[in-house]
Amino acid sequence: MKQRKLILAILFLICVFIGFPIQSNASTANGSNRNGLERPTMTNLGELKTDQISNRKYSMSYSSEWEKYGSYFYYNQLNETEKKLYDDLNKMCIRYIEGTTDINEDHIDMVTYSDLTSQEAYDVMIIFYYSNPQYYFLKPSFYQGYHGSNNFVAFGIYDAFKDGEARKDVTTKIKEKIEFYITKLSTETSLLGKEKKLYELIAANVKYEAGNYDQSVYSLFIEGKTVCAGYAGAFALLCNAIDIDAAVVTSSDHAWNYVRLNDSWYNVDATWGDLDENYGYTYTYQYLNYSRITGDIHHTEETMWNDYLPICDLDTNGTLREEGALYIPTATVTSPTISIDGNGLVTITSMDADARIFYTTDGSAPAVSYKKSNLYTQPFTIMKDQTVKAIAVSNRYYDSNEALKIWQMEDPSENQTDTSDVVEPKQEELLPETSVSKPVTNIPVSNIPVTEETTNTGDSITDTQVPAEPSKRSIKQVTISGLKNLTYSGKSVTQKLTIKYGSSVLVKNKDYTLTYKNNKKIGKATVTINGKGTYTGTRSCSFQIQPKKVQLKGLQGKKKAILVSWKKDTTITGYEIQYSTKKNFTSKKTVKIKKVKLSTATIKKLAPKKKYYVRIRSYKVVQAKTYYGHFSTVKNVKTK
Repeated sequence: MKQRKLILAILFLICVFIGFPIQSNASTANGSNRNGLERPTMTNLGELKTDQISNRKYSMSYSSEWEKYGSYFYYNQLNETEKKLYDDLNKMCIRYIEGTTDINEDHIDMVTYSDLTSQEAYDVMIIFYYSNPQYYFLKPSFYQGYHGSNNFVAFGIYDAFKDGEARKDVTTKIKEKIEFYITKLSTETSLLGKEKKLYELIAANVKYEAGNYDQSVYSLFIEGKTVCAGYAGAFALLCNAIDIDAAVVTSSDHAWNYVRLNDSWYNVDATWGDLDENYGYTYTYQYLNYSRITGDIHHTEETMWNDYLPICDLDTNGTLREEGALYIPTATVTSPTISIDGNGLVTITSMDADARIFYTTDGSAPAVSYKKSNLYTQPFTIMKDQTVKAIAVSNRYYDSNEALKIWQMEDPSENQTDTSDVVEPKQEELLPETSVSKPVTNIPVSNIPVTEETTNTGDSITDTQVPAEPSKRSIKQVTISGLKNLTYSGKSVTQKLTIKYGSSVLVKNKDYTLTYKNNKKIGKATVTINGKGTYTGTRSCSFQIQPKKVQLKGLQGKKKAILVSWKKDTTITGYEIQYSTKKNFTSKKTVKIKKVKLSTATIKKLAPKKKYYVRIRSYKVVQAKTYYGHFSTVKNVKTK
């Protein structure tokens, strides 16, 4: 065994020395066993009793320093009804992280919601849960119920944190750990330097290991061990604490991060980047700042994220020992144009067809992620003397300067001039030492058509800039839903997509066409959306064609062993059997079967007279990448 390890280590170092890529090796060593995400479940409590409902009222201004550790990236893309539920959930969690109220149920207090379906409420809870890892006491278990005509939801809580005083002590310890990391990062002057050091610090101080709290950042900060949920949550929390926009994203069994540097988005996977001293290394830079296309080789985001995720097509090409280079934009997005008609209807446009616009109406500066704002999708109405501020953002460009407009109704006899259209410069940002200064694209005033708008009340609106609508719309600006991994059938497979531009649903073969590549065999496939008519450009999305689901035929309990039988599939590379004493497969163990012609296997060295849960899936290796099918139906049996 020692000789075998020595040979593997020597081969590994030879690969590094000659520059041979080791990504597939790293994935094999870490990735296949590092997908420990526990998907949140929803328990329906049915009709609630009066004493199960909280009558607590919250101030709209209720806030906490703990909010700075969360991300508003997803929040800023929600509608007003969804935001209300999100805000109420946040106020409830602040009460428990700052107070010492004891909890006697399996969940914290219920929060009421309206005008949302149960699925929409669940989605908001998912977004809140992954956007706020600072609320370490929350379990990935949700509850719902009703009382009269009102609907309620609540988060589950770990038993260890139900006691208020005990929770207070843990909160103090976690805050100390957060400050420990922030202090370590303060020696770096650039955001890239801080992000890189954080990536290294987590790998050096944390071990990949499952545990009772591995879905919470508690496991990372206090126990020094966690799985992907803890890595991703802590990485996002600490990035947001040091002014780096970061969010958590998930697949069906894994969690990682989206991080924004130089105003463009990258993937970061601190879990797979932590080598735990395998081959003598603590971490690899291969999983620091890479594109969504590269990430899709290993994990495909759950379809619920498709409507929210930004373009992420930049790779830094990091290696085992060297981090890659960030993309340095050479231009700034043009500031958006804000127009307001006589009824207070606000329209915001950008001369960059690929830009997304974020705005506020309370006078605060808009932002993509680090503070509350709104993603512009359609015109909206404001009140007299209300201020609208907006920025435009686009991948591979620096964010625009801020545009501002105040709706002021004036007496036309005074002949006042409009001074409300103002472009406010962005605050100076810290950039890597290798970056260039940020050029600003100047737009000649002569290119902006000027019109005057009046109302039949005799009042005039001091709005003098109304941009012309672009004749073409970029297909890169659409939102895509319905993209998912498909199952191998022996025939070409296709996607059923819903494609929107703002609130408008595009029509296939009128507004766009779809073309496919490699969409028949197991492996990575690509669908390309081609603009048509008033839509121009193309946008490609990758997805997996996975092996067929294996039929688990039966289990037979034997003396300290289980005989597993299944229907064989000769189109794949092998099988993966998982077994556990727990129904949810925590603390599971995995056995790989590499002989595809086999249809039975015996799992030995098990505990006697113990119930085991078993499931099986197939996998196929294509160009050094492993593609897994869905697990079979779970069966259980007791050993003898």
